[in-house]
Amino acid sequence: MSGANPPRLRAAPIWLRALLALIAMMNIVNIVGALINFRIAPALPDVSVSPLAQLLVACAFLLIFARLLIGLQRRTPSIYTAVAPVLTLYALFGLAWNLLLTRATYSRETFGFDCLLTVLILFPVWWTAWRRGWLSPLRSAQHPGSMQRS
Repeated sequence: MSGANPPRLRAAPIWLRALLALIAMMNIVNIVGALINFRIAPALPDVSVSPLAQLLVACAFLLIFARLLIGLQRRTPSIYTAVAPVLTLYALFGLAWNLLLTRATYSRETFGFDCLLTVLILFPVWWTAWRRGWLSPLRSAQHPGSMQRS
């Protein structure tokens, strides 16, 4: 261990860590649902997405959000920088998934509300990231090795 450790970042807010943990748990539920769909998929001809695709997407998101949560607990600088953009991409993916792959009429009628709710949830995430300087390009200069410069 070197004696020149970068200064420790402030802990991420509890609500942000709880949000990431909730998303990870929701993906565990999605994994269980995809495994159940494997058993009953032949009886459901109208399923628009294969259970394998559902399983792979849910596993990928579970790994991503578990990594974000662990990185925030360990106060890894690059994870702090990635939280808001990753949550935004996850939200956009979820909206696109619902828009493109949902055949139910009731789901299409709530798309505007889903978009509004997404903005309302992401606003405090981006506000926190911006106010705490997590998105600052100077972070890589302050902590060499935490971010790769091109």
